[in-house]
Amino acid sequence: MRKYIYHSIKGTSHSENEDNLLIIEEKDYQLFFVFDGVSSAENSNASIKMAQDFILSNFQHYFINSEYNLIDLMYDVNKDIVNSGFANALTTYCVIFFPEGDKECIKFSNLGDSRIYSMTKQYIEKLSVDDNLYSGSSVITKCLGINSLKKSDFREETINVDDKRFLLCTDGFYIFLEEDKDRIFKFLNRTYLGPVKKNIEKIIDGRNNDDATYILIV
Repeated sequence: MRKYIYHSIKGTSHSENEDNLLIIEEKDYQLFFVFDGVSSAENSNASIKMAQDFILSNFQHYFINSEYNLIDLMYDVNKDIVNSGFANALTTYCVIFFPEGDKECIKFSNLGDSRIYSMTKQYIEKLSVDDNLYSGSSVITKCLGINSLKKSDFREETINVDDKRFLLCTDGFYIFLEEDKDRIFKFLNRTYLGPVKKNIEKIIDGRNNDDATYILIV
């Protein structure tokens, strides 16, 4: 099983945290999810709760013949949110599937602007695609809770694990990463995870205008 650390820090401009995360550990695999409720949507927290509840109740059905179908899972999550009757229940997501054992590849998926990065000792690389109106825009074009989404709107990609670490995070976290990439990259690559978590919290806590959530998987 992969080791990991995680945290979700409420933004200074928010009355409540509109981010959340979910980690599932089974005998044959691990699933790591990060959610970021769309702040302009009145039922963003409800959308995250519905997504978490659906996943916890149904995640085992999507693991077939040692393969995990992230597209079908998240497409069905979206249908559940849309059919709930809640208006403006919107959230982004990103997820990584780790098979147990010495497997060479993992799967990942995202929708919206929550991100997934891979890291080696030498570099950090963004794996996910931002669903924004244009580069740098805060306007999200795709996220969970949109009725018009088709299955083709959901992505699933495979990447070789090698000796990589993986980071899932919301925009309230990666704004700090992108502004000071060299320093934070060094923290994220340290051997012992306890000091990594403390250093990240020193950088972000009390300075993040938006909610900041991350999972670091090593």
